Amino acid sequence: MDPRPVDRCGAGLRRGPGLGYLLLGGASPLVIAAIQAFAAGAIITMLADTMMPEAFEHGGNSVGVIIALGFTLAFLLSEASG
Repeated sequence: MDPRPVDRCGAGLRRGPGLGYLLLGGASPLVIAAIQAFAAGAIITMLADTMMPEAFEHGGNSVGVIIALGFTLAFLLSEASG
């Protein structure tokens, strides 16, 4: 097996944080918040697309309320920690 594709991926993983720091090191809090909001939306979309249909199948309609309460609790804990 040719190890070069793995090496290229590893090189990208090593360079990514440095590039991010160079591009966003002096970014305003508003820009950082927008990037984090976009990332959070992407994660929620992935969860909704892959995991929630199965959860509704096994747990019924109450799953939606429980998920909303879970996200609310996560937000409140995040805000309480600083």
